[in-house]
Amino acid sequence: PTTQELMGGLPGEADPALLNSRLKRDLVKHAKARENPCGTGLGGVIERHAQDSKKPKEDQYIHGVDTTLGDGVFIIYTFIPALARLLISSPSILCDFTYKRVRGTAQEWEIVIWHRRLNMRESSLFFIL
Repeated sequence: PTTQELMGGLPGEADPALLNSRLKRDLVKHAKARENPCGTGLGGVIERHAQDSKKPKEDQYIHGVDTTLGDGVFIIYTFIPALARLLISSPSILCDFTYKRVRGTAQEWEIVIWHRRLNMRESSLFFIL
C-alpha cells in the first residue's frame, strides 16, 4: 500500500519492469543493504551505536550495547534522554514484561510512565536480543 501511494498507483503502471517480482525483491534488498551496510542484527546495532555515540547525548537513541551476558543474549539500551529523566519524578511506572518480538530474534521491553505535568503517559523502550 505505501509503495502504491508513493508511486501514485501500482508499481507496474509506473514502470513495466516492476511487474517482475524478482526484480522488485532485488531492488528492495539492495536498498536495505545500502541503508544498513552492517545489517539489521547485532552488527548493525553496534555500527549504529558507534555512529550515535558521536552525537550529543540528547540526540542519541542507542545509549548502550551489553554483550557480556553470555548464551547469545545481548541488551541494547535505547531511549530518548528527556523521557528517561522523567522516570525519577514519575508517580508511577508500568513495565510491560511480555517481550514483544519486533524483528528477527529481537524482543522489546517497554517502560511506560505517567507524566504528571502533561497528565499523559510517555514511553521509553529497551530492546533485548
